[in-house]
Amino acid sequence: MPETADRPIKILYCITELDPGGAERALVHLLTHLDRTLFEPLVVTLQSKGELEKRVQELGIDVQTLAMTRSLWSVWWSFWRLRRIISDFNPTIVQSFLIHANLMSRLASWRLGVKLVISGIRVAEKRSRWLLWADRVTESFVDFQICVSQAVRQFSIEQGRLTEKKLMVIPNGVDPQENSEPINLNDWGIPDEARVLLYVGRLDFQKGIDVLVRAMPTILKMEPQAHLLVVGQGNMYDELRACVIQQGTQGHVHFAGYQPSLTGFYRSADCLVLPSRWEGMPNVVLESLSAGLCVLTTRSEGVDDIMSQTHGIELIEAVSEEAVAQAVCRFLNEVKAGRKTQSVTVKWPTWQDISQMYRDFYLGCLKNAE
Repeated sequence: MPETADRPIKILYCITELDPGGAERALVHLLTHLDRTLFEPLVVTLQSKGELEKRVQELGIDVQTLAMTRSLWSVWWSFWRLRRIISDFNPTIVQSFLIHANLMSRLASWRLGVKLVISGIRVAEKRSRWLLWADRVTESFVDFQICVSQAVRQFSIEQGRLTEKKLMVIPNGVDPQENSEPINLNDWGIPDEARVLLYVGRLDFQKGIDVLVRAMPTILKMEPQAHLLVVGQGNMYDELRACVIQQGTQGHVHFAGYQPSLTGFYRSADCLVLPSRWEGMPNVVLESLSAGLCVLTTRSEGVDDIMSQTHGIELIEAVSEEAVAQAVCRFLNEVKAGRKTQSVTVKWPTWQDISQMYRDFYLGCLKNAE
């Protein structure tokens, strides 16, 4: 260890917020399994602390928030507050998650004696070219960037034009799902004889939930007993609800909002449907498979990595209403005909394994820096 035996290595983790999401939950998993005899963590959020703050604090880890808003004054003030936090905490390592936290923390760490500055690339960013440019021009302030999948690393090289030798891959992990009972679908207005399609994730354009909702009239023509249960929240909620009403599918599309526990939902559905336009490595796919639930998904970033070590994924050929409807109806027809056994196998690192990967990475980098 680069520090004395009675002084754990200080790590400051910086993330945009702690509302439930893939990156946020990944951080909580990492903190849960972090070797506290070796590392002393502090978490800083740029914006709100979010619903996962309590879980972090239950681990005995302090969470500080900058309460940053979109105003230039707030961004500037938050930047200097972060520099002060870094200076006072004096971490050996600063690691960030998500692009805004990446940019803020790497610049704030400059000339403060931080030995190792690490950013996390959690998604192949296809919405904003500006963010890719900002990542590239500030790359000199970071030692390494940890990509969540091989596809994200390749995207970062080809589209982000980042330095290849700085890009490492540590995937998301999976934990064995607890033995939860299926939920009572009647509570959501879903009859017992229904064929249940489950969507879990942010209600966001990236995830393709709009395509799935618009595909429901076509699905219902071929499979009248199909019901879609949407678990999650996001900025498309009002638009999606209006779409459901307009197309007359409100009796077959059900919104459950945010749910802190998902295993019961996984155990109650016929399949998970995730028609993402782009991803990094979708946690929900790993969680579904771990719970024994088949997945219908597009070949977004990270899916090929998962398919190489699992069984139970079927691909949606394109992010279109027709392709989604065809994939869903083909799957449900095979289930009805008895040809679909829902044989799911998962050979994937647990979050304990992933935490060990981070531990070895931290210690290896610090040893090489000596």
